[in-house]
Amino acid sequence: MKLSIFFAWYDLWIGAYFDRDRRTAYVCLIPCVVLKIDCRRPHRSRSPAHLRPASSYACESCGRENFVAHIAPDMSREEFVELMVGEFDMSREEAESQQGEWLWCPDEVTCRYCDCTQPTPREGTP
Repeated sequence: MKLSIFFAWYDLWIGAYFDRDRRTAYVCLIPCVVLKIDCRRPHRSRSPAHLRPASSYACESCGRENFVAHIAPDMSREEFVELMVGEFDMSREEAESQQGEWLWCPDEVTCRYCDCTQPTPREGTP
């Protein structure tokens, strides 16, 4: 169980409320001052989390930090070399010498806070 108190200017009520989905109780004895009682039990998984490649960027408009997940395609080394030779006009030797992981990144990103859309840089791509 976790207790917290916060001020919410929009909570002009007195009473108690229980959110069944989140298993959280809210008690408001003074308007705008809310006592939150989180009744969820922490869940500990035995399997490790799968971390994915991602980038962060600051929105040009509002300045807030955003995160973008990349797609790492599941392809063999030979499929990767064929892709580099066929799509990017790279020599086979140059394609075989490439190191690292192949990632697909979006052409543009949209801020989840202010909906500002920005193009992503294409530098470093073949």
